[in-house]
This record gives sequence, C-alpha cells and structure tokens, in this order.
Amino acid sequence: MFAWYSKKTSEPVIGWIGGNVLKSFRVELDYAEHATFWLLQTPLDPHDLDQVPITINPEADGSFTVIGVAERNGQKLMDGVKPGDKLVQIGDLNARGATIGQVLEALHGKPGETRVLVLDRGGQPVRFTAAVAQF
Repeated sequence: MFAWYSKKTSEPVIGWIGGNVLKSFRVELDYAEHATFWLLQTPLDPHDLDQVPITINPEADGSFTVIGVAERNGQKLMDGVKPGDKLVQIGDLNARGATIGQVLEALHGKPGETRVLVLDRGGQPVRFTAAVAQF
C-alpha cells in the first residue's frame, strides 16, 4: 500500500498517522530546524480503533454501503455480512442521513461489546448482532 501511495508523493511514504492519534497531541512544527514537537494533551484511548469489523463507504444519497469485512489470519471477523449490503441501522441510530462520524461512533466500542446492525440486502432487512473487534 505504501509503495502505491509513494507514487503520488515526492518522497517515499513509510507510514502515516491518522487523526485518532493527532487528536490527543498538540503538534508544533519548526520548519527552520526541520523538527516537530509533540505534547500529549489528553490521555490516549486504548480502544480508539476498536469497532464492529466492517468497512463502509458513504454514498451520495446519504446511505452507507458495506465494502468489506475485516480479516485476521485469513479469517473474517464477522460472518454473514456481505459487500454491497446497505447499513440501515446501528442500535438506535438510523444510518441513512447520519454523518460518517455518527456512524463510526455507533460502530465503535470495546472488545466484547456488541452492536445490533440492520442491513438491507436486495431490499430485504437482515439483522446481525456484531461483536466489536480489537484493532
């Protein structure tokens, strides 16, 4: 993945830091000295990436489509969910029209917790109890 992304940049990419890390730090850039300074502002959340193991794509019509299920050691972390399923509901949250932040927050949790998902598969509602996975 980094090799592919490096084709689009002036320098090789060896990794990246997401907003989940940056939200806990104040970062200062010292351009003259080519240095950065990181000051921890809030405690890190050890479960910040833990969620129901699906990948979703926000659509232009306000819906969310499942585009994949996370795997570990070649095994899917959730059975029954298929790419192309439309995410209708997570617990009490109606996914259609929700923001991506609201949907991701509803999928987030601690390992062992569960979320009830309602998906639309070809016009038929399908209900799943999904366990939050540790990432």
